[in-house]
Amino acid sequence: MSGTVFRQDTESERFVLRDEEGALLSAVDYRVNGPVIALTHVFTPPALRGRGWAAEAMRHTVDHIAQQGDLRVRPSCWYAARWFERHPERASLLVDASAAH
Repeated sequence: MSGTVFRQDTESERFVLRDEEGALLSAVDYRVNGPVIALTHVFTPPALRGRGWAAEAMRHTVDHIAQQGDLRVRPSCWYAARWFERHPERASLLVDASAAH
């Protein structure tokens, strides 16, 4: 999906996906506790649901976390957990990689 901007807002502990005009498409809230980043909530505005924005936000989020190299993921919300179930190739990032299978 083109025309999107992804960034981390460290003050709000949120990764955000916006369109070119700056409108929120989806967000992934998180909390860091030592070497673990808990993905606590994935949100897409109701009018935009069903278009793949949450999946794109998760993909960017997981790519960003993987680039850090020193964090492990705990998917604490149902959407994040389901995303990892659908992407077993990313299970090595999980705190408990066996939980994805």
